[in-house]
Amino acid sequence: MFETRITKQFGLGAPILNAGMAFVAGPELAAAVSNAGGLGMLGGALLPPEGLRALIGATRKLTDRRFGVDVIGDFSSDAHIDVLTDEQVALAVFFWTAPTPAQVARLKAAHVAFWMQVGSVAEARTASALGAEALVVQGSESGGHNRAEATLANLLPAVRAALPDMPLLAIAAYRHAEAHARPELAAPLGGLARAATRLPLEGLGRDDVGLLAAARARGLGAGAGAVKF
Repeated sequence: MFETRITKQFGLGAPILNAGMAFVAGPELAAAVSNAGGLGMLGGALLPPEGLRALIGATRKLTDRRFGVDVIGDFSSDAHIDVLTDEQVALAVFFWTAPTPAQVARLKAAHVAFWMQVGSVAEARTASALGAEALVVQGSESGGHNRAEATLANLLPAVRAALPDMPLLAIAAYRHAEAHARPELAAPLGGLARAATRLPLEGLGRDDVGLLAAARARGLGAGAGAVKF
């Protein structure tokens, strides 16, 4: 098994998560990733609290393994935090805007891990100060909503230098992942993600970095049985 701090924390077979994209990462995708040995993520942004609760409940019908939820701070009320803590999801990843310190305290008190997705060193420092336990680093080449200040190849080592002890996950577009997965990059960074369902683990090392797969629901749903971790 390819072990990192993240696989040990969540009991994973490999340091792989799907991106919790709103309207894309639903119960089928999250459950497929979790059942295959990764950590499935739900796209919970823009849902009302009871809609989020229903999404979590639907996922539990498809997997008995752990999974998490991606949310946006601006659209996450205390009622959304209630759902995350009541339902005891494994992880909450915030993007674009952070939760309040009080919300972070509530998540941690309920043993829900708190991560942030970041696109700059400044965002990474702010997230760390807020209590983030790991960071998802998004390069400017990545798809979806993006406000990264540099490509992954430049941003990830800068974040690592600023926060040497912080667990990091990398997300990047598929067409750049192959080009960047080379020894001189993999050694200091430890891993790279591709927007695909079949993910190369060879040659990736450091014990503080996971792979974040921005997998499409159609792709993983169709080939979940072929995903090998």
